[in-house]
Amino acid sequence: MYDKDILSDLLNKIQDCLNKIQTRAQFVKVASDLTDSPKGIERLDLLCMPLIVETWGSGFAYCGY
Repeated sequence: MYDKDILSDLLNKIQDCLNKIQTRAQFVKVASDLTDSPKGIERLDLLCMPLIVETWGSGFAYCGY
């Protein structure tokens, strides 16, 4: 089972991250903007990083790791 407060907190963090990603990705017109150059790949990494940190990091914290 899960604790509703923990789940709610995690879902709110994910929503915040998705909002940041939406804002930061506004310059992207086509997928190749993020894959065809080292700068594009770096931007892709930076777009994904907050979501990875929040979901995995929070998930492990809630599990006691």
